[in-house]
Amino acid sequence: MDASISLAPGKECGTCAMCCKVYEFADLKKIKGWCENFKLGVGCSIYAERPAPCRAFYCNWMLIEALGPEWKPNVCKFVMTYDPSRSILVQVDTSYPAAWRAKPYYDALREWAVRLKVEKRFIFIFVGKNLTVITAEGEYDLGVFDASYDLKMRTETKGTETRDVPYKIKKESLIP
Repeated sequence: MDASISLAPGKECGTCAMCCKVYEFADLKKIKGWCENFKLGVGCSIYAERPAPCRAFYCNWMLIEALGPEWKPNVCKFVMTYDPSRSILVQVDTSYPAAWRAKPYYDALREWAVRLKVEKRFIFIFVGKNLTVITAEGEYDLGVFDASYDLKMRTETKGTETRDVPYKIKKESLIP
């Protein structure tokens, strides 16, 4: 573990391993959607010797003490992290595509989106390759979003209200 990372007291991966399902790593094979090292009731069967990308990864549940047991990824069926801009990324188990819309998750995500607005940060929900962006003003289904797209935000003004509206653009269309 990176010495600069401080885990929340009393939290451990244990049998969770949801990250083994929702993320793709080039050097790990998947079997029926799970990393080949996942074992039911055990979690990661090579946890002590897991690869570097896995060693460096900690979900928000492991890092944020205030997130209760209902936010543990194997309970809520999604993994939350921060991206470099400190926006919140939510990677949902495709077997439970609407998990993030259930209570208490959806209400909390909407509340966090409102708080993030002043910092121009957002919440990105991925269900497989499909992206929904939650902003303070609402949610936007952008459909399939992969490495061939860039995400852009524009500010729209209507009267005295402004809103951030996400949209995707093909990368080749960015070349002058």
